Amino acid sequence: MNKKILGAVAAISIMCYASSVEAMAIPSHSIVIGNKAYSIDYVVKPANYGEINSAIRGVSNIYYVVNSTTIKDLFFNTYVSTNTIDSIPTITYKDADGEEYIARSGSISLEHITNPFMASAKVEIGSSFNLIKKVTITNTTVPDARYFKLDGSYLSTVGTPIQAIISGSSVNVYFYSDSSGSNLVATGQIDISSSSGAVDKPVLNLQYAIGNSSGNINNLGLVASDKDNQWVYYRGTSGDLYKVKTDGVDRTQLTSANDAKYINVIGNEVYYVHTTVATKTVPASTAVYRINIDGSDAQPIVSGGKTVGKMGNLVFSSADQLDDVTVAGDWIYYINHTDGSLHRVNVNGNSDTTISTNKYTDINIVKNNIYAINLSDSSKIYKIDINGFAASKVSDVQARHLNVVDNWIYYRNYSDNEKLYRMDINGVENDKLCDDMVYNLNVSGDTIYYKNHSDGDRLYKIGIDGTGGQQILTPVPLTKGTKLANDVVEYVNAIDPKVYFSPASLSTLTSIAKDGNGRTTIK
Repeated sequence: MNKKILGAVAAISIMCYASSVEAMAIPSHSIVIGNKAYSIDYVVKPANYGEINSAIRGVSNIYYVVNSTTIKDLFFNTYVSTNTIDSIPTITYKDADGEEYIARSGSISLEHITNPFMASAKVEIGSSFNLIKKVTITNTTVPDARYFKLDGSYLSTVGTPIQAIISGSSVNVYFYSDSSGSNLVATGQIDISSSSGAVDKPVLNLQYAIGNSSGNINNLGLVASDKDNQWVYYRGTSGDLYKVKTDGVDRTQLTSANDAKYINVIGNEVYYVHTTVATKTVPASTAVYRINIDGSDAQPIVSGGKTVGKMGNLVFSSADQLDDVTVAGDWIYYINHTDGSLHRVNVNGNSDTTISTNKYTDINIVKNNIYAINLSDSSKIYKIDINGFAASKVSDVQARHLNVVDNWIYYRNYSDNEKLYRMDINGVENDKLCDDMVYNLNVSGDTIYYKNHSDGDRLYKIGIDGTGGQQILTPVPLTKGTKLANDVVEYVNAIDPKVYFSPASLSTLTSIAKDGNGRTTIK
């Protein structure tokens, strides 16, 4: 990031604070780089540094819009006329959340660019000390999002207002595909701090309702939590599916089916993969099951294909395992273990579709894209449109154990002896975080957990920015993680603030707090 420019912007922001008004249509406290503009709140986010640096290259002028009458040229440290901005025919503007708009010369309003994954709302102030607010979802491009509700409110159709008492400055919004509110599709937040009248607001932090984190799914999905973090669903010692409250009470067995993994929790339903071992008379099988959170109504949704044969009384089969099973909204995404092809199927088991015949691993679903490792292209990082299935390469680095969190891509770098790296989501900024040989990494909260192959596969941790570890100064400066447990581990799952780990045999599941205390064997 160009620290001189960023420092100048920060200084001007402090000295020249003004309310949000426009120069052309560009809001106050924005930086204009060529024909692109950004909210200062977008510029200062570390995950966006790579994008800003890329935009800066090759331009001759960078301006800071203080307010509608005050614009400063940051290269020459001089104030310029608003005509300097007005003379640019069109400018693409990004707000603090990365939502894109078009500003046109001669217009004082921004045109919101409708993207494949967005929603907007109208917020109206009511009475009772402004606590009663009317909220209407006016537009959304989220597939299958037909109904919505707010925290504590009733369900309404998109386009029909909800009136509710809301005391804070923001409220969570939940989108559903059905009128009963059973199928949760997506979640987001709405700023409801309007002072008067009816105000149009974007839905912020909009994301598909994901059944489990990518870090857990890439470690067999042995634990998952509900959206309120009240319950932990996990694979017990015998392989059965259990749930327990986060404080450790009310442990409940949900299934007696062995080998539960890839656990996903969406609304009132739990999805998991169950694989049976072949016997003399019954072939092996694998399937995604769905069960209610009380353990009732377990049913197979997706079955792995299998080839079955006989030799005398012996039945044998080759079952296609289902890997990286991730539930997002109304869809289940998975990888066929046999050929690595990427698929999706409706949560009711319909419309099973091959997204790509290339061999993939490490599924991450972020808004309307799938990020994954393309093994057919030397383990490069790819992005695949979730609707049109068009694929594009994000980076030429060779990677594994992909975690995409908060616009950062965390990964194990094949090209640098399995070290831990992160890059911004556009593949521009790329930094080494740790010199350990990092396997099965899992990003949770402000911490990255991993098995350290440099130390016999023991459990380690480090901060998401590479801090909190150990600095080794000789013979060359190195960054090492902090050992969390002396166990030899294989799979690393996490639900902040705890980490759960298991040996390759899956014989036990152990939890430990991020500070190393509270070690518990999960039964």
